[in-house]
Amino acid sequence: MAIRVGIPRALLYYRFYPLWKTFFTELGAEVIVSEPTTQEIFRKGLKKFIGDTCLPMKLVFGHVITLADKVDYLFIPRLVSIEKDTYLCPHFAGLPDVLRAIMPDLPPILDTYFNVRKKGVTMRSIYEAGKRFDKNPRRIYLAYQKAQEVYKKFLERIRDGITPQEAIQAFDGEEVPPVKERKERLNIALVGNPYTVYDPFSSLNIIQKLRKLEARIYTSEMIPDETIEEGIRALSKRIYWTFGKETVGAAFHYLDSKEIDGLIYIISFECGPDSLLKEIVDDKARKNKKVAYMSLVIDEHTGETGIDTRLDAFVEMIKRRRRSKKMEGEKNGK
Repeated sequence: MAIRVGIPRALLYYRFYPLWKTFFTELGAEVIVSEPTTQEIFRKGLKKFIGDTCLPMKLVFGHVITLADKVDYLFIPRLVSIEKDTYLCPHFAGLPDVLRAIMPDLPPILDTYFNVRKKGVTMRSIYEAGKRFDKNPRRIYLAYQKAQEVYKKFLERIRDGITPQEAIQAFDGEEVPPVKERKERLNIALVGNPYTVYDPFSSLNIIQKLRKLEARIYTSEMIPDETIEEGIRALSKRIYWTFGKETVGAAFHYLDSKEIDGLIYIISFECGPDSLLKEIVDDKARKNKKVAYMSLVIDEHTGETGIDTRLDAFVEMIKRRRRSKKMEGEKNGK
């Protein structure tokens, strides 16, 4: 029987799941993912952990609990840095230790250390994790190489115009409608931390709501890295948080884009960096009013009805702008 590895459907699952799953399956493991977030999963997590932290971090505890009796190992990577000039949220680095302290009866945790700022550390940690499944260093190396190849294709699919949610569905063999076949009349960019934007529970299913409003979704992941860097170049100081830099760079790019009708910035309440970066994006949006802009601050108490009302009003505002622009063009043409 294959060794079972549990991956919580939370946090950076929405960015790295294809990489992680491929690595473990290439080594002969069976990967089990927790179910999509529900109110019940959230409540289970709160019974074990209540603290002053963001909703996405609270959710991971519920996902871990639902996996605990189904797997031999839990994969909770110790994420410090995934690019040389930035860091991830400190909560990611300490998460394996917090889980062990709060729930000592959990299955063994694979806390693979990702820190590209320290040469060789990440690969050594990957070898340590791989040795649980295969003692051969070459096979571990080849498994990770294969995982990187699959991950590269995953990112390419997103750059072709589908959301990370849809790219994960396609990776798992589900059918995803081609972008060209969709009936989409509005172009709306959606930015924010991936674990906030793409979890349907924490984002109140905003992507599906926008789809029903006939919007094509643009995300941060669809933009090349060099475009992100170009977007933040004018800032007086560098942003040292990976997803903060990505969010601001993407927001600046979309706010200057002629293709985008509206931009929505989703922020998780109690996230310190987000509260600061929001002011930067807000200021940019006030100065450039060509693209409609709205920010949504979300936590576990946010009401879905209120979000629906705001989205409807936002889309209606965009449609009015389009009609006004069209009428002005016709008038000038005469």
